[in-house]
Amino acid sequence: MRSVKTGLSFRYLVIAVILLASLTVVFNVVDFTAAASDDGVPENEILINGTGFYLQTGEEWDRFYQGYKLRVKYVNFDQKSLWVELLLNETTVKEKIMYEGEHFIYSQNSVEIFNITVDRIYSGAGEELVTFRPVYQFKDPSLPPPSQEPGNNNGSTDENGTNNDETPVVNGFGIEIALISTVIVSILIIRIKFSK
Repeated sequence: MRSVKTGLSFRYLVIAVILLASLTVVFNVVDFTAAASDDGVPENEILINGTGFYLQTGEEWDRFYQGYKLRVKYVNFDQKSLWVELLLNETTVKEKIMYEGEHFIYSQNSVEIFNITVDRIYSGAGEELVTFRPVYQFKDPSLPPPSQEPGNNNGSTDENGTNNDETPVVNGFGIEIALISTVIVSILIIRIKFSK
């Protein structure tokens, strides 16, 4: 009876490993083919991947790549609205009145460059604060390739010397860890079930 249980557990383990390996290969092939164009250069390369930031009225976010900035020109807390301006090298390329939850999308020649969501508008002590999350910036193919650092490229530290670099995202890592965890938990459940 014990050898039947061991044989069955081994079969489940082999099936789980084959499933994990197959799914890993499928996800990696899908990621590769979706990201590569004919010349092997990623199409619509993502530069900022879902991060968030906040601005007060009159402030601008200059940590985008390729010379872009976003400025909050005016906030109306009662109507939960704001007026934003997107600039490229100090020239306005788009302005929009927006509301909480609304998306600011900027495209150039049918290529999406920005997709920014107004998360929340706060008010207090005579000042308004707007949070933007998630924020996506894609490479603008009409501009020179971006440098390694966003914004003015004078290093990646603020006035306090704090490092502001974003942690790079490793594509596919999350799904692989989830699958490995699922296999391990399944094996443990099978072992507990058959050990009784």
